[in-house]
Amino acid sequence: MDAEFSACDRRGRRVRGCLPGIAASFFIVQSMDDVGEEAQMCMIVHMDKIKLELSREEFRQLLLLAGIGDFVRGDVLDSRDGDPGDEGELFDTLMRVAFDHHLPEARRHENHIDPSREFDDLQMEFISEYNDEQFWNELERRLGRRDFERSMTTEDRAYIEREGWMPERIYAFYKKYSDEFEAVGIDRLEINKDALVSDIRDALV
Repeated sequence: MDAEFSACDRRGRRVRGCLPGIAASFFIVQSMDDVGEEAQMCMIVHMDKIKLELSREEFRQLLLLAGIGDFVRGDVLDSRDGDPGDEGELFDTLMRVAFDHHLPEARRHENHIDPSREFDDLQMEFISEYNDEQFWNELERRLGRRDFERSMTTEDRAYIEREGWMPERIYAFYKKYSDEFEAVGIDRLEINKDALVSDIRDALV
C-alpha cells in the first residue's frame, strides 16, 4: 500500500511525494533519498483512508456502539484522572454525519452537535443493564474466590501452579453466591469486622 506524504526541508520548503509499499508503514524515516537529501524527518504521512459503505440503519447501529464506547472510555479515564485527548473527536465526527443525514440521534445545540435525548436514553439503557449484570457477576466471583482461597488446599495450589487456572471446585463457591443473590439479593450480606483480611487480600483485587 502506497502512502502520500509531505515534508519540510531545511530551508522550509514543502516537499511532496509518495512512499511505496513497505516504506508506507514507517512513520520515522532516517533518510528520504526519493525526495532529496535536503528533506528532514518532519514528515506527515497520509495513509490510505478506509472507506466503508453502510446503510442508514447500519450507521445508526455503529453510532450506538460508538456512543456507548465513548461513554465507557470517558468514565474509565475520569477514574484514572486521565486526559481524554482527541479520541472523543471520532464520536463527534459521527454525530456530525448523523446530523447532516437528518438522523434522529443527533440535534444541534448552540454551536455544536449533541446526541438527542432519545439517543442518550437508549445508550444509558444498554449501559445500565450491562452495569447491573456486571455488578452481580463481579460480586459473585469475588466473594466466591475469597471463600475458595480461604479453603485452598496444598493440592489446589499445586493444580493452579501446574495448570494456570483455578480447579473445578471453585464453581461451587460461585454457585453458592449466585443462588443467594438470585433468591434474596444482598439482604443477608453483612460486614464481619472480625474476619481475617491479610490472607485473602489477593482475592479482592
